[in-house]
Amino acid sequence: GAVGFASFSMFRVKATDRVIFYNYAPELLLSAVILRLRGNSALLDIEDAPSKKLGGLWEGASFLGYVAMRLLARKRYLTVSHELARNYSLTRSCVVYGAVLPGAVMRARTPDDSLEYRVLYGGSLSADNGLDLFCNAVEVLLDEISQADRITLVVTGFGGEEKIERLASLVGGRTTALRIERHFNCSVDDYERIMCQCDAALSLRMPVST
Repeated sequence: GAVGFASFSMFRVKATDRVIFYNYAPELLLSAVILRLRGNSALLDIEDAPSKKLGGLWEGASFLGYVAMRLLARKRYLTVSHELARNYSLTRSCVVYGAVLPGAVMRARTPDDSLEYRVLYGGSLSADNGLDLFCNAVEVLLDEISQADRITLVVTGFGGEEKIERLASLVGGRTTALRIERHFNCSVDDYERIMCQCDAALSLRMPVST
């Protein structure tokens, strides 16, 4: 928790160490303050953009945490996409694609399995991570899918919620052979559980993102 992070920052981190904060969780704020006072500001790795729609307490706290962490961190950033960097004016940023989750294994199936086929698409849902490509591909699939098929597209991550919701409504009104399952803003544990229930995953990074 916050106390553990703060204690580690105070007593274990050396002046020559380089610290990277993953996202902007409230429990990291005290650590960020301590490191700033010690002259060793951390780099901020922004994987999930904060919501600009402050519709509730959680969204408001998340956005305030993001603002505070940006003030306390170095003015250089790691991000998950060029689009995120542009949208949040992160002019000095390095875009890093891809992640590895050790020990996580997607479910095994036999070739004649009658279960639905589950395909995962997640992360930062933006144009340069393939959001528009995904939506267009689903619309093409709607015209070609057989009613005997059973395909579920599992969408996780942050951003693009309105497009995904519209797409889910379109799919739901056209066929029962294809469906879209949404899991926005899920925790790391939830994401691992969801991923392990899928048969395949999509990586839709666009060429402009390289």
